[in-house]
Amino acid sequence: MLLSEKKHYYNGIDWVAAALNYQCRLTPARGNNFLIVLDLGAHPFSSAKKTRLLDACNAILPLLNGSIRRAWHLAPYWQTGNGSGVPFSENSPADDAGADSVLYKFMNEPLPEDTGLEIKLISFNGSGRLIFKFSHLLFDGRGAELFLRAIDGGHSDLMAMHPGLPHPELNNWTEQFKAGKIVHRKRLAILEKHKIAALPSGQLTAMPARFRVIQLDPAASAGLQKKSEREAGPFMLGIYLASIVCHCFDHFLDARGINGDIMLPMSVDLRGFGVPANTVFFNQWSFSPLIAERDEHRELAGWIGKLKKQMMSNAADKIPQSLRTASLLSRILPLPIMSLFSKNIFGQTAGSIMFSFVSGSSLAPSFIETPLRNMYHLPLMPPHPGIGVFFNSFEDRINAVISYREGILSEDEIDEFTQSIEKCLRKCHPQG
Repeated sequence: MLLSEKKHYYNGIDWVAAALNYQCRLTPARGNNFLIVLDLGAHPFSSAKKTRLLDACNAILPLLNGSIRRAWHLAPYWQTGNGSGVPFSENSPADDAGADSVLYKFMNEPLPEDTGLEIKLISFNGSGRLIFKFSHLLFDGRGAELFLRAIDGGHSDLMAMHPGLPHPELNNWTEQFKAGKIVHRKRLAILEKHKIAALPSGQLTAMPARFRVIQLDPAASAGLQKKSEREAGPFMLGIYLASIVCHCFDHFLDARGINGDIMLPMSVDLRGFGVPANTVFFNQWSFSPLIAERDEHRELAGWIGKLKKQMMSNAADKIPQSLRTASLLSRILPLPIMSLFSKNIFGQTAGSIMFSFVSGSSLAPSFIETPLRNMYHLPLMPPHPGIGVFFNSFEDRINAVISYREGILSEDEIDEFTQSIEKCLRKCHPQG
C-alpha cells in the first residue's frame, strides 16, 4: 500500500467513533477498542508464523502508528506517525480460567500511545488464542476482519486504496443538510412517540469492561438459521437475533421497574452500499435505530414483526446512509461536545442496549497456515448505554458476545441474561 503524504480525512462516522473513544477516556483501557479472538485449537503458532504476521503488520506501520489531527479548516484527519513495531506479547497460563484472566487483563489495558493495533498470543493445554486489539479510531469490525484476511492471503489489493477520505468533504452542503433534515425528523419522531428505557449508566465512567461469550456449534447454528427463516423470513437472521435480545432484555427492565420502549441502535455495515466492499480502514458503518415497543404482548413473534417492519422502513428511507452523510456536518464539533451529544441522542440516553451482527465472515478457516476452530469479536462497550450484544458468524458457527461495563447489572444478573439468550439461541424457543 502506498502511504502518501496526503491526509487521511475522517468521515462523519469516524468522528462518532472518536466521540465514543472520548467517552471511554477514564476507563482502564482509556479508549473504545475491540478485540478479535482467533481460537487456534490445538495448533501451535510458531515463531516463524509470528515473524510473518509482524512483518505484514509492520509494512503499514506509519498508518497503524497514527493519531487524530485537525486541518486548518477544522476537518479531522488521521496523521501517519513513527514508532516501533506492532506490540506482540505471549502468555502461557495453566488452564482455561487462567487464559480468561489474561484475556480480561489484556482487554482492559490501554493500547500503547499512538498505536492502532496490539497482538497477544495465549497458549495453554496445547491450544491457543491469538488476540488482536484494534482501535476504533482506525478500524471497524468488518475492516478488522478484512485486514486479517489481507495479512493471511497476501492480498495487497485489499489495502491498496487510499485509506480514509482523500479530501475533507467540505462541499456538497445541500446534500449534507438534506440528509441532516431526514435524520433530525427521524429522531424527533422517535422521541415524540416513545420514552426510551435504559439501565442507569451514570456511574460507569471509569468501570472496567467485562463480557460473556456464547459459542454455538454447527448443528445449533444451523437450527437457529432454519428457525429464523421460518419465523422472520429469508435474510432476516439479524432481525431474529435482535428480537431475541429484546425479548430477554425486557425481563431485566421489568425487574428494575424501568418503563419505556427498548431502543436498539443497530449498526449497519455500508460496504457495498455507497462504500467499496473491500474497504479495510476506518469506520464504514452507520446506524438503523429500531424501537421495540413493550406492550402487553411480548411474545418473540411480536418483537420480530415490529423490528422487521422498522428495518425495512429505515432501509427504504435510507436512514443509515442519511445518517452517515449528515454526520459529516458534526466533524466541526469538539470531541467533548460530540461525546455529550452522542450519549444523550435519544433524550437522556444513547439507547437501551447496543446490537450488531457481523455476518458472513471475511476470514478463511485458517490463519497463516494455522487452522481456526472459531473466531469472535469482543467490543468494549462505551459507558453509555453500558451493555450490548454482538453476534458474528464464522464458517458454520454463530457466536454471541454480551459486552458490558462492570456494574450495569450484577454478575448474577449478567449470568441470567446470558443464559436466557443462550437458551433462546440453542432451543430457538424462548420462554416468555
